[in-house]
Amino acid sequence: MSTSTAISRLSPLEVLAQRFQQFTLSESPSASPRPQGLGENEWLTDKWTAWNIDDLLLEHPGLSVQPCGLGELEIAGQFDFTAEFNGQEIRDAYELRIAISRDFPLFVPKVWETADRISETFHKLNDCSLCLGSRLRLQLMITSDPTISSFARKTIIPYLFSYSYLQLHGELPFGDLAHGVGGLIDDYKRIFLVSSSAAAQRMVYLAASERRKANKHVCPCGSGVRVGKCHNTILNRLRGQLGRRWFRDEYDRLVGERTRHHKLR
Repeated sequence: MSTSTAISRLSPLEVLAQRFQQFTLSESPSASPRPQGLGENEWLTDKWTAWNIDDLLLEHPGLSVQPCGLGELEIAGQFDFTAEFNGQEIRDAYELRIAISRDFPLFVPKVWETADRISETFHKLNDCSLCLGSRLRLQLMITSDPTISSFARKTIIPYLFSYSYLQLHGELPFGDLAHGVGGLIDDYKRIFLVSSSAAAQRMVYLAASERRKANKHVCPCGSGVRVGKCHNTILNRLRGQLGRRWFRDEYDRLVGERTRHHKLR
């Protein structure tokens, strides 16, 4: 039986284990062969099923799992999709690299388009990864359904569909958010149901606060009443989903980004 035939009968996780071994030996030829398995990346065995990696690979057979650094899973290759909006169906494919931290869903996966097809001006972050949505919206999404297959369906496919649609029709199908911190704040205004940027940032601060203390503050929405009799339901739900620490870190990021943004103007 040929080597290629033997590999084809292995599960994707078993193939990954073989690749990790080959990768380790190529990096350190003098090293003694490790026992068959993932070595220091054994954590992937538990995460594989929980993250629905097999479903992702079945839905997008052009993808494959790659050897990567400790604490990270990398999936790369051709990401093909079919999606429809207002009767317009698009079938397309992009070359992607997806990096997933072992601490997913605490951290949102990073996605890069690797064939330089997507313009640098089209919703990319500073590290050239795809800007798939605001941090809060992405975190809520993966917290409610913490699988990579769901992440791909809900974020990667809409992003790629939007770009393909733009190339065909000269406009975006779902509307557009501003780039950078402006777009971030605009999305937070929608999530918190407030009308001003200052109110949205204040809501993030209140979500980072203890419930009893937050409820005593005047609601940032402008109603003139306390949070406990106004936006407390939204704040309590979001605080319960992500925790005060996430919002505390996000508030610090927002303050820093808005400060840098104003200095550059």
